[in-house]
Amino acid sequence: MRTRLSPCDAVTIRQPSQSKSFYQSLFSWQLQEMDMGGGMSYTMINVGEGTGGGMMKHPVPGAPSAWLAYALVDDVTAARPPRQSRSEPKSCVM
Repeated sequence: MRTRLSPCDAVTIRQPSQSKSFYQSLFSWQLQEMDMGGGMSYTMINVGEGTGGGMMKHPVPGAPSAWLAYALVDDVTAARPPRQSRSEPKSCVM
């Protein structure tokens, strides 16, 4: 079964411009600003071929920074680990 990463989002709260500069220099990302309206912008991350994504200033003041990544699989049922017993909670794959 194939598993691959899909685009991911980086949500930052402190100085988004510093985060953009850091990741752009570290990974040679190409960044494109997109106006979301209401004074907000979203930065698209172009990595050439493969995984891309975006980043923005966190909309909740004081909330911690976070990465949100997605994994794409051919078969969700086959990709999740088997449950050991009925008493264990079911896996949640989103």
